[in-house]
Parts: sequence; structure tokens; C-alpha cells
Amino acid sequence: MNFLVEKYDSTLKQTMIQLGSSEKLAQARLKAIERVRAEHKKANEETVKEKEVLRVKFEELEGKLKSDRAAKKELAREKACLEQTAATLEKEKAEALEERDAAVAKLIKERQRLKDSRNLEVTRERERVQAAMTDKANRCFGRVCDYITRLDAWERRRIYTGKPQGRGNALR
Repeated sequence: MNFLVEKYDSTLKQTMIQLGSSEKLAQARLKAIERVRAEHKKANEETVKEKEVLRVKFEELEGKLKSDRAAKKELAREKACLEQTAATLEKEKAEALEERDAAVAKLIKERQRLKDSRNLEVTRERERVQAAMTDKANRCFGRVCDYITRLDAWERRRIYTGKPQGRGNALR
């Protein structure tokens, strides 16, 4: 029976040793599990903080996106308004160019009319001056012809009569 008790004691001791080492192992595992849980908890807290920061950033970006969309719509409206204004201005420009071309054509016709009128005036003035010069030349020629005729008559008288007569008598 001693043998059995010894065997029982030795088995008990071995079991106790195994149990002690198992407890140590369990404690080590428990510490490792607690350490891992603490790390996970810390990581979760950090993740929650990051999520909160990212949520705030997301909300800011979403607000910016909405304001950008609104600004884009406003710019599209302004662009359409500007395009309409540009089309109106282009149409007014075309009308102004047509009016300018019509005015230029009218001024060209008026200038040509004035030029023709001036040419006619100059031509008539030349004709009047030429007629006046012709009249004056005819009067002068007539006086010269009269003078020569009287001079010839005086010369004939002087030759026929043999009397010298003064020149003053012949001109009267």
C-alpha cells in the first residue's frame, strides 16, 4: 500500500507541478490576452478617434462639394447669361456695321455729288472767264483794228495831200 500511496503522491506531485506550470502558462496566456485586449482596445479607441476625424473631414468636404455644386450651377447660369449677352452684342454689332456701311455709302454718294457739283461750277466758271476774255480780246482787237484803220486813213491822207498832220488828229 505504501507503493500505491507513493505512486499516488508522485502522480499528485507531477499533477501539481503540471497544474502549477499550467497555472503559470494560463496566467501568462491571460496576461498576453489582456495585453492584446488592451492593444485592441487602444487601437479601437484610436480607430474611433480617426473615424470621428474622418467623419468631420467628410462632412467638411461634403459641405464644400455642395457649395461647389451650387457655385458651378451659378457659374453655368452666368455663363448662359453671358453667352446670351454676347449673342445680343454680336447682333447689335452686325446692325451697327450695317448702319455704318449705309452711312458710308450715303457719304460717298454725297461726296461724289459735291465733287460733280464743284466740277460743274469750275467748268462754268472757266466758260464764263473764257467768254469774258474772248469779249475783252474782241474789244481790244476791235480797237486795234479801228486804230490801224484810222492810221491807214491818216497815212493815205498824208500821202495824197503831202501835208504832214499830227498824230494826235488821227487818234480822235
